[in-house]
Amino acid sequence: MLEKIFKLKENNTTARTEIIAGLTTFMTMAYIIALNPNLLTGFGKDTMPELWNGVFLATCIASAIGTIVMAFLANKPFAMAPGMGLNSFFAVVVTNIVALTGMTYVASFQAALCIVLVEGIVFLILSVLNIREKIVDAIPLGVRLGIAPAIGLMLLNIGVGSNAGIYSENGGPFYAMRDFFGALTPSLAKTNIGSGYSAMVLSVVTMFVGLFAIVVLAQRGVKGAVLLGMLISSIIYWAGEAIFLGTNPFASLATASFVPAFGDMASTTLFKFNFQGFAQIGWFTAITLIVTFCIIDMFDDFNDWSNVAIVVEGIMGTGLAGRLRDTTIDILHVIDTMRSQYNFDLWAIDVPAGVDATSGQISEGTLSYDYTVTFGAIKQGLLLYPGKAIGGTIIVAPLGAPWQQVLINRDSTITIDSDLAKTLINYRVPMAHKGVNGNTLIVGGSSDMVGAPMLAAEATVHSGAGKVTLCVPEIIKRAVQGRVIPEVMVTSINENHSIYEGRQVVAIGPGLGRTIDIPDLVNHVIDCYEGALVIDADALYALGHVGSVDKDALRDGKVESIYKMERQLPYCVMTPHLGEFSRLIDLPIKWIERHYITLARAFAKAHQVVLVLKGIPSVVALPDGTVYVNTIGNAGMGTGGMGDVLTGVIAGFISQGYSLQDSAILGVYVHSRSADILSDTKTWGYTPSDVSTSIGCVISELLGE
Repeated sequence: MLEKIFKLKENNTTARTEIIAGLTTFMTMAYIIALNPNLLTGFGKDTMPELWNGVFLATCIASAIGTIVMAFLANKPFAMAPGMGLNSFFAVVVTNIVALTGMTYVASFQAALCIVLVEGIVFLILSVLNIREKIVDAIPLGVRLGIAPAIGLMLLNIGVGSNAGIYSENGGPFYAMRDFFGALTPSLAKTNIGSGYSAMVLSVVTMFVGLFAIVVLAQRGVKGAVLLGMLISSIIYWAGEAIFLGTNPFASLATASFVPAFGDMASTTLFKFNFQGFAQIGWFTAITLIVTFCIIDMFDDFNDWSNVAIVVEGIMGTGLAGRLRDTTIDILHVIDTMRSQYNFDLWAIDVPAGVDATSGQISEGTLSYDYTVTFGAIKQGLLLYPGKAIGGTIIVAPLGAPWQQVLINRDSTITIDSDLAKTLINYRVPMAHKGVNGNTLIVGGSSDMVGAPMLAAEATVHSGAGKVTLCVPEIIKRAVQGRVIPEVMVTSINENHSIYEGRQVVAIGPGLGRTIDIPDLVNHVIDCYEGALVIDADALYALGHVGSVDKDALRDGKVESIYKMERQLPYCVMTPHLGEFSRLIDLPIKWIERHYITLARAFAKAHQVVLVLKGIPSVVALPDGTVYVNTIGNAGMGTGGMGDVLTGVIAGFISQGYSLQDSAILGVYVHSRSADILSDTKTWGYTPSDVSTSIGCVISELLGE
């Protein structure tokens, strides 16, 4: 029922969270229940009990109605209560009416209610006619933004300076900030305060213990830290009263009435407008007070977001480690609530609050942004999901020096984009022939997977390789010959043991299967073939564990010692997806996802291979520690066979004379860009074969043809 009414999942919250937040909010606001009648009656609980009770009950009813309306009509987690600016001024007005007219306090109070009535009608008219908005717009932004902090400072002054008075025979009340901390010495404070000194010490100790408890609990990430801190403070004060002051903290409950004081409210405040007394004030004074009340009411709790076009968030930057603090989560929640209402753009400085700048992992409470302005060079966390998904459009602001110089002597992370691809692609020699463009061998296929090696071979052709031979088991040779494009030659694994001779590149793995003889075949190729090698799919599976990861070192960020190589590999290109990579390094996928680039870099450096880790996004890690992160591609690429096409494209570039690292980078870009072109018309539903046949268009695009 709660989900249906309040849409908890839609607002990324739970019933438990909202209950704790509600209790915390109530405890932080409950002071108004006693403070409001104290202010409006001049602390007259004993001298004017009926008026005090009437204001007390009216405060409760008004707060309840306002909060219920916000909950059920606006579906906003806002608690409503009387504002401190307006009620403080009301108390001053009542006191002045008493002095000007000589009326009793209650009669003056009821005369002031007439001022509030007229002001309310005027305020309603201003709001309906949008005059209030125009008045607000005319006020400088700095003044508007300063109103809320000013009210906060006033509340702080009331809380620590005048709200918790200690009474004694010396004439009180006495206050902590003025009379306790303001005294030159403890003995002087004790002399001035008299018998109330012990109660003052208990109040001060309780205050500091409560604040300390809140800070410690919040630092440890305990939910409801503020609420728990207030409960601890209350328990300490009750115990202190009983033990040190010798009083029963709950003695007043014995004589307290739990029946709402409706009779007192009806006799003193409910529609008790003293118009006769109001007339005694004078028309000029009355008009002045009405205007003043209207202005205070307009800005008492003013926090205008209506004219905000952009909100810039710069809370955390790159330093986040772990979860966000509750205070930060609360701030972000307010921003998100206002954005849903006023529809402004949200920008982040450097890294959005809650995003790990290295791993891209996000904390609870993290928002989605329209733009992120990062400095010097793009942060890894903005390239990796889920951080990439919430960062919006990334803008890199220069710091006055090229990022290559900033990152000198450090392992760097570079984005794969069209600008980079254009620097790597080369025009063909006009007189080039098939021999110049390379001779590629694709080894793969099994009785269960006929299509995978065909996709790889055809992609090799489409990427520009001069000659392409597909080597498959004899059992499927005839079927492959009948289906593969005619440009691909087909041979059998069993036919010719010298088949690897004269090849510029051998790609092994697509659809190879996982039978007991496959590891021997893969190891034979690795041991005997001395040319460029691309290892993919089932060939990776056949390798088994080639290294291991120290989880403790990884958790502690000790990058130099996280990875231990257990098997030497030749200089080659390896193209695992997350599952295959998990088997290679003997580490669960969830760990890899959290330390994506770190692990890719460590693997490539340890084994001295070019690693193409296929994921969201794909990355290319080089033996020198440089990692290239792909910035393009789309959801339509999530289908079987896409990896086989990528293997073929990389092999095709290697056969044409590109280095292993350039081939891997170009292959990733061309593969993803081809999918993006298809996505413009199909979104998804296009096939790996479609991607393969569109590769030529991407290459022409890069060459400017």
